[in-house]
Amino acid sequence: MTKAMRLLTAGACLVLVLVGFVGTAHGFFPKGGFNLNQQIRYATWPFRDFDTNNNGVIEKGEGLEFRIESGPRGFSPAEIEQVKEGFQVWEDVPTSYAAFRFAGLIEDPIMAGTLALDYLPMVFMQVDEVGPEDGYSQVDDDDYAIPGLSWAVPAITMITYTIDTSILELPGRDVIVPAETILDCDIVVNASMHRADLAPNTSFGTLDLQATIAHSVGHLLGLAYTPLNNLDPYNDVLFSGEFGLPVEPAVLQITDARGVRSFRGATPTMFPVYFLTETVDGNYEAGWRDLAPDDISGISWLYPRKDGLENFFSIKQEARTHARDTSGVPSIPIAGAHVVAWASLSTDDTAERVPLFSTMTGLYQKSSNIQLQGKFNLMGLWKQMELPGANFLYEPSYVFTMNPLTGSGYDRQAPPDMIAEDFDSIQGDFPISYSIYVRESDSFTTNYPSEVYNEFGNVYGIDNYFTGTPLAWDFEKNTVISKKSEKILERMLPAQKPMFGDEDNVCPMNIIEDFGEGVDTDGVLDGIDGLLPEGGGLLGLLGVKGGGGSGGIGGSGGSKAVFTRLNNGLRQFRDTILLKSAVGTACVDLYYHAAPYLAKQLMEHQTLLKLVRGTILVTLRLAQSGILTVILLLMLGGMILKHRPRLQRIKAAVAAIVLVLMLFAATAFAGQLPIPTEALVADSDYVFTGVVTSAEGRLGRDNRIYTDVVVKVNRVVKGQLNKDSKLTFSVIGGKHGNIVTAVTSVPNFKKGDRALLYLKYTERFGLVPFGGYRSKTPIIVDPETNMEVLISDGTLIEDEAPAPVPAEEEKDGDEGGQDNKSLLVPPQESGSGLIPLNDYLRYLQAVVNSQR
Repeated sequence: MTKAMRLLTAGACLVLVLVGFVGTAHGFFPKGGFNLNQQIRYATWPFRDFDTNNNGVIEKGEGLEFRIESGPRGFSPAEIEQVKEGFQVWEDVPTSYAAFRFAGLIEDPIMAGTLALDYLPMVFMQVDEVGPEDGYSQVDDDDYAIPGLSWAVPAITMITYTIDTSILELPGRDVIVPAETILDCDIVVNASMHRADLAPNTSFGTLDLQATIAHSVGHLLGLAYTPLNNLDPYNDVLFSGEFGLPVEPAVLQITDARGVRSFRGATPTMFPVYFLTETVDGNYEAGWRDLAPDDISGISWLYPRKDGLENFFSIKQEARTHARDTSGVPSIPIAGAHVVAWASLSTDDTAERVPLFSTMTGLYQKSSNIQLQGKFNLMGLWKQMELPGANFLYEPSYVFTMNPLTGSGYDRQAPPDMIAEDFDSIQGDFPISYSIYVRESDSFTTNYPSEVYNEFGNVYGIDNYFTGTPLAWDFEKNTVISKKSEKILERMLPAQKPMFGDEDNVCPMNIIEDFGEGVDTDGVLDGIDGLLPEGGGLLGLLGVKGGGGSGGIGGSGGSKAVFTRLNNGLRQFRDTILLKSAVGTACVDLYYHAAPYLAKQLMEHQTLLKLVRGTILVTLRLAQSGILTVILLLMLGGMILKHRPRLQRIKAAVAAIVLVLMLFAATAFAGQLPIPTEALVADSDYVFTGVVTSAEGRLGRDNRIYTDVVVKVNRVVKGQLNKDSKLTFSVIGGKHGNIVTAVTSVPNFKKGDRALLYLKYTERFGLVPFGGYRSKTPIIVDPETNMEVLISDGTLIEDEAPAPVPAEEEKDGDEGGQDNKSLLVPPQESGSGLIPLNDYLRYLQAVVNSQR
């Protein structure tokens, strides 16, 4: 290896170390994951899929091609135009190069979401039933239908992409596919929800097909769900005469690429629940139909036009807990906090504000980087917006809030049914995300109050957002300033002061790190021999005895004493020299921010830890040994060069591992309608608790992946089931070999899961989970009470109890022998948002009895 190559290799290693330390932090909620090399990757379509003539410019008529199913089992001519309009709303974003090209209609029966990928984006209509007046449509054959579509699920989207550089095995040859490449995506629309003679009666008509397609195309482009919303928690519109759909007001004025000016809501199209927008004339339209600023910024970030991001800016800060200065306990980074930017709707900073952009802390930080979990980078904030009712732009100001995602309600920016794990699109568990490094379920912080940023002292309570400091982009200073004090953000939040919570003022030297078990703090270089050739007596030559012998540096008074002296010397050097100057203080600050990450890496890699310890000791020894140590280093270098082929083989093996195929078909819960408990119970044939004893993926005869689930029944609320009996059913989706298929609104099942389940019997598919993401409610054990509980999701408890039933009626599952009045009282959640399982099952039983 030449000197230049050695320098290049060393420089590359340094860059990798720095990248690993700094990490990445971005805005929005894109699909992606961490690969084998712990690098974050996002799922996007390659530029060449849009630039079909390969001239470097996306021109009219170019774009990602897609096909639409037509004929009696597909879309009608009028519906086809609505599908095209659903794609068009994303193409109309002027700051994004995302564009689409309609490639034609297909009428031959083709399966969506098959294992044998066709790599052609398609939009299917699944027809499960035909209306009495419909003389054209035909029901799809069972072999081509997808189970799981119900009246609560408008559509599903299945997207297949790579996380790592992958080898794709095709007939006769193998193809290398670059990382973060979307290969295929299929959208399947539920005909029963979008056709007037089939859909349930509503006060606003059937579901809007264009809106459903627009929402699904967001997934197709690589965007995941966002918890951001401007929904009115006290206003809804009846759907099917039973329950309400959430509503938001149209408060924003936006002129689209066609020059059409319109009012629209602030809730993003990528919000997971179907909602309505109340127009200025008092009518209702589907909220997914057009894009909100958060959608526009998100797609512009994934597919940016040249100079298309000039009107955007970002806020990069941190959220931590509060700590009492005198306690000696440091503040803790908050993982999974929802950070929201509330925009002014006029030049008056005291007037109405709406939540316009958001992100989640720690979303893009590897979960093992504990000290970086509070970091966030809220990107895509608009420097200018259209003033409602006028024909000119204004510079909006933003107030920033931070709140826990605990399902506490729309008004608290924590949507019911959803918690932080449901929005972890990078490191979440299957099917929310797919990553080599999945975040632990207890990694998110939840026990902290919501907070509003104020430069003179933060305010508790997200409902006090109007008290926050308005921040805006200053075109003269070319940075973010306070509209109150005109200070720049760097002055208001200097050095390491977080935007939320308290700075960590505790000296790291006063904190004892838990290095875990199996770490020999007295041993020196006992593991380094495995990295050296046999007989490479570096330890003997240095007189070091592994494991704490009495000789050399490593004895009982050896390594431990050396590190103690070194530590004391560094402290003295820090306090008496470095902290006496600005440059020295900056060096200390840099060390304290780099040390947690580096220490974490060393703790996870024992050989590397010992190697670093040995390097330190050898360095100290070199200072004492003079010319002898130089000779020893030359000998060591010769031995390493002699065995270079072995190192090259190791590098080749690592490269082969990187090329492991990692394809993922995912949707992570496509949008659906909200379902109240009474409707969920009424339409389910079986309601019970149980434990999953088996969940095995298999390849079906239709070339799709299914998971066969076996559940041991525990407590039965509805349906003819016996306790301790085994119930078997299959769900579409799962894992088979190197392929993973995650289907929208079908929950994941794995062995050992304990849950409250809602199942429905269908003639076409047998037993299927009913209610989308509500069909499986996990049961956990409260660590404080050791009792079985459910996590409150905002819809488990209804505002009104069901109608009373006769006192003498038998109540299945009522183990407490209480009267009906107590059973009909909705259970109360604890302060930590938990509901006792026994109380909730009694409540469900009362609902069942009232419906008989």
